[in-house]
Amino acid sequence: MIQVEVAYARPDRQEIVPVNVPEG
Repeated sequence: MIQVEVAYARPDRQEIVPVNVPEG
């Protein structure tokens, strides 16, 4: 679940905002 923290830490990437969807 490291991507989850990065997504929240990086607001620049709105694509990763939806953490509910497991990216592969």
